[in-house]
Amino acid sequence: MKTLTLLVISFAALLSFAGAQTPAKHATPAPKLTPKDIKVFRFALEYRDQTFPMNDREMPDELLITTSSERIHISGKKKVDDPARVKGRLISTIGKLALMPSGDRSGKLVVKFPTAEDVRLYSASVQLADGTLDTKDLILIAGKTYTWSVKTEGSDTTFAVMDGATEVASTVTPKNKFKAFGFAATVHYQGNEADMVITFD
Repeated sequence: MKTLTLLVISFAALLSFAGAQTPAKHATPAPKLTPKDIKVFRFALEYRDQTFPMNDREMPDELLITTSSERIHISGKKKVDDPARVKGRLISTIGKLALMPSGDRSGKLVVKFPTAEDVRLYSASVQLADGTLDTKDLILIAGKTYTWSVKTEGSDTTFAVMDGATEVASTVTPKNKFKAFGFAATVHYQGNEADMVITFD
């Protein structure tokens, strides 16, 4: 009986040792983005919960957007001053939106012109599983470098924009509803200019 007890204890100790030697599992890093991964849309703050395709016939085509594996650049001046009627509603604050697929990522953000009410506005958006957007306004200073990150912990995914240790904006979304994330720039009156560069770590 004593021999059997010793065998059981020894076997349990062996299992415990083997478990202790198993390396901890780490989250798989998100693959590097390619231009094809980044989806671009026409966008208006008056419809901040929606995307509009680039060939939409009602939403005006304002601002330019370029994408690469290293950055997104949204820039330009508003061409038209008159409000546009989209889905039966008059809108004025129009631009572009870029969305990236979900995954733990981080990067930096710089604007050439500051946020200014009724002139230009910058935004951070999360696209939910149903296709709608959760959009937050970004109050940004020209020339300052901000950081952004997307991180999943437990059952939630957090998308945050930071000024050092100070939060500029953030959203916390159930990870099963987090489809994509990204940034938008919009301008209000003719001649108003915006310039936003988003880079990836």
